[in-house]
Amino acid sequence: LLARVENQIALRSLAKQLRAQKDFLQVIYNSVDTFISVLEVVERDQFEIVDVNETALKMTGYTREQMIGANVTAFVAPEVIRRNHEVCVATKQPVTREEPIELMGKTTWWLSTHTPLCDESGAVTRLIGTAINITERWLAEQQLAKKTEELTQALDNLKATQSELVRSAKMAALGNLVAGVAHEINTPVGTAIMTASSLENASQEIAAALSEGELKKSSFQNYLEIATECSLHNSSNLRRAGELIQSFKQVAVDQSSLQQRTFALRSYLQEVITNLTPKLKQTPHQIQLLTDTEITLSSYPGASAQVVTNLIINSLTHAYPTGEAGLICLEVTQTKDHTTLCYSDDGCGIPPDAQDHIF
Repeated sequence: LLARVENQIALRSLAKQLRAQKDFLQVIYNSVDTFISVLEVVERDQFEIVDVNETALKMTGYTREQMIGANVTAFVAPEVIRRNHEVCVATKQPVTREEPIELMGKTTWWLSTHTPLCDESGAVTRLIGTAINITERWLAEQQLAKKTEELTQALDNLKATQSELVRSAKMAALGNLVAGVAHEINTPVGTAIMTASSLENASQEIAAALSEGELKKSSFQNYLEIATECSLHNSSNLRRAGELIQSFKQVAVDQSSLQQRTFALRSYLQEVITNLTPKLKQTPHQIQLLTDTEITLSSYPGASAQVVTNLIINSLTHAYPTGEAGLICLEVTQTKDHTTLCYSDDGCGIPPDAQDHIF
């Protein structure tokens, strides 16, 4: 009798522990910031939704009653179901895909993973699906691809213009200008390529984290910030490349013709520094912009931006040994008739034998 009582007590304790563990797992299941679904394999290409977590309902806008018991084809295109069957069910291996899904009449993009569950005979009976909405990332990548195509076309136009100038004898005096414009265009092009590479690396990292089940909300939010920042930087650099090309075409007609306009110097310099952020993030260096007031100039912002950009890039490339943190300073002062921009860094300096060749 004593043994029976002890067994009952042990069973009750075990049942209590199991309930607590189940409740704990249920909380995680419903609170994790990832779409989770359980699909029953009914027959080939037919999957019935057995369960979804609360996050799935919030992400899709559907109710639990609308989703539980429904066939997945009510929410996902049949060709997507066939791919999951052929790859996941047939091979009994998890499959991760990026695919479009229609939700509430709107096309969204998802990064999803389906993992098969097998019965005792080895047949796949269920699929566990996890997914995150990557529509913002996908749209950012499409926008980046479009802008890259536009930049490529702009570069082709520049090369054609250069060729025409070289063939024109009376424009031979502009040979140095051609080389100068080619050098100027390298800055927005190089920044755009670097930004695209940063976005590609971030995309690969976020996909790997999801595939390994280690994706965190903070990581995904950080990725969205990077994607947004990269898109803004590429837009700015495309505009700058367009201005340079337009300026170059006008100079081909009249080499004294430049793009002159009125602009706020401090804000414009801050924009130049901001566009270099992807490059600066790879270094321990800091940039200070020292100016007390906003000075408005009627001048040549494109030329000013190129001068400042080249100076900063040269400092980052040549002024500091590897691992050394430096300080780059832009100081603007104004007198009655002049505005002076003083650029300096605390790097290793220029050898005396090279200083005569600076200008």
